[in-house]
Amino acid sequence: MIGELAKDRVWLTADHILRVLVIQVETCDKFGEIAVKEKYLTQERVEELLREQKDSYMYFGAALAKTGVISHEEVIKQLKEYNRSKF
Repeated sequence: MIGELAKDRVWLTADHILRVLVIQVETCDKFGEIAVKEKYLTQERVEELLREQKDSYMYFGAALAKTGVISHEEVIKQLKEYNRSKF
């Protein structure tokens, strides 16, 4: 997601994102850390992107309820059932 946000701001190209993702698979490092190491982004820009990503993040169940696919109560019910079956 950080890569897409940076691409939208024209801070990264598709090639930069691909290169970071390849390195990420090899190292398991975080996208932002790699982008800074490769000098594609500054640490300040990564922090800005992380704040934006955090603000726009929504849990899947919350998205389902928000779009009216299922009710909030049904999400809670299903999560409780899942947790019971898991433990």
